[in-house]
Amino acid sequence: MQFTSVSQARNRPAGYVAAVKNASISPSCLALRISTALLLIFAAATAKGAIFGADNRHLINSVSPAFEMSRATAIAVLSANHSVGANGLIQLHTVRLTNLCSSEPLSNEPMLDFSCTGFLIAPDLLVTAGHCVYAINTANQTLEHETKLACETFSWLFDYRAPVQSNNINPSRLYKCKEIIYARQTEHAPFLDYALIRLDRPATGRTPFKMSNAPLAINTPVAMVGYPFGTAARYTDSARVTKNDLTRDSFLTSLDAFEGNSGSPVFNAAREVVGILIGGTPSANTYTPKGLMCEKVNRCNETGTVCNEPDKDTASLPGYQGVGSEVQRIQPILDLASKLSTARER
Repeated sequence: MQFTSVSQARNRPAGYVAAVKNASISPSCLALRISTALLLIFAAATAKGAIFGADNRHLINSVSPAFEMSRATAIAVLSANHSVGANGLIQLHTVRLTNLCSSEPLSNEPMLDFSCTGFLIAPDLLVTAGHCVYAINTANQTLEHETKLACETFSWLFDYRAPVQSNNINPSRLYKCKEIIYARQTEHAPFLDYALIRLDRPATGRTPFKMSNAPLAINTPVAMVGYPFGTAARYTDSARVTKNDLTRDSFLTSLDAFEGNSGSPVFNAAREVVGILIGGTPSANTYTPKGLMCEKVNRCNETGTVCNEPDKDTASLPGYQGVGSEVQRIQPILDLASKLSTARER
C-alpha cells in the first residue's frame, strides 16, 4: 500500500489515503478501514521531533544489543489494520513510506497507521502515552477502568522487528486491551500524558522494565526503544537531558523521535525507565526541500538552535518548553503501580 505524504498523515487518517490509493483492497475492507480511522482521530497529535545532531536510530534485530529490551515493547495496531486469515494467523495491513526521499533510512519501509509504542512494567501491565488512547474531543478528561471504545480500538503486537513480518503472524504475539486502568492527557498545565493498560493475558517470557524516579541532571544520558512512523523497532541512543524544569511533569531531551514513538520507554544508563516519550518540537517531522518532489526528515543541531524546518510561532504551541523531544516523568506510573500492589495485598 502507499500513502501520498508523511506530512499529510499528521492531519488526516493515513489509512484513508492508503486505502484510496490501493485498488487491491475490497470495498468492504476499504469502508471498514476508513470508518474506523475517521472515528479515532487523536485529541492531540502524536510525537513530533527531529534528528538532533547525528542520526542515532538503530534498527533492532535478533543480534542487536537492544534485542531483549525490544521484547518488552509493543506497537499499537489499530483494529482496522489487522485481520485473522483462514489459517488462523494474523495479517497486518501496512502502508509504505513512499514519499520519503530514497536517501532517507526509512524510505519505502512498511509501516502501521496510527501507531504508538507501549512497554511492559508487569506481565499484564503496559504503559503508553495518554494521547494514544484518547479519541477526538476527549482530551483533558480522565479515563479510568475503560473497557469499551478507547480500549477496543487498539491491540498490542510484540516482536515487531526487522525483517518485518506482515503476514501469517502467530496470534500469541498480539494482545488485546482488557482495561485502561487509568489515563490522563491534559492540554493545559501540568500537561500530563500517560496511560496504564491491563492486557487480556500476561505476556509470558518477556522481562518487564524496571522504573526509576531518581533525579535527572542536565546532560544525563538517555536512550529509547520505539517504532518511528510505525516502522520496525529501533533503539535510539547517544541522547541527553537538555532541559529539566522540576516544576513541570515532563523534561526535554535530544532523542531522535517521531510519530509512532509516542509511548516509548526512555531509559537511563542503567536501562531503567525514567519517562515516556510524549511529544516534542519542531512540529514538522518532515519537510520538502526546494526543488525536490520528496520529503526529508527534519534535522536540527544537537542543541536544537538550528533546524531545517523550525517552528515559526512557538507561542501557539501548548506548553512549549523549547526545541527537543518531550518526555513525561515516570512518577505517575510508579504511583499507580504502588496503588495496584496495595490493592492486591488487601
